[in-house]
Amino acid sequence: KSFPNSRRGFDPLHPLQFILHSQDDLKVMQSFKFFAPNFFDSEALPNSELKEALHDAPGIALGLARLERFALWLELEISKQGLKVDGPSPDEGGWTLSVPAKDGFVLIVISVVENASRRFDILVSDIGNCAEELQQAIAVVHRILMASPNVINLSIE
Repeated sequence: KSFPNSRRGFDPLHPLQFILHSQDDLKVMQSFKFFAPNFFDSEALPNSELKEALHDAPGIALGLARLERFALWLELEISKQGLKVDGPSPDEGGWTLSVPAKDGFVLIVISVVENASRRFDILVSDIGNCAEELQQAIAVVHRILMASPNVINLSIE
């Protein structure tokens, strides 16, 4: 299996491997889009903490409640891969996870298009100067999604 838009030896299926040959190999962000019906809890309701965190956006709180199962699962899977991860934390853009880095952090935002399709979106980007940690986090998230039987029609942009 290959990693789209990558070149010369980058294998996200190998644990914690990332090879950067030049500045052209660096990604500034990666987006993963997929369906995961088993992770979307259409019956979930926001708890009091979620309602308080998003008191100005009750519709978003409901959407995040439906995604919480996936956010907690992804946090656990990332930590099993050896990365320190903080979160999940609710945000108006979705659930966020962060991977601390020496000069910043990698931000992972989990959201879903709440229509009939219920397509999940994960955006992995860096805040600060942490290109190597970003590449590592992208590889780990990719590996987790590829290995999950609950992830369907994964596309990477």
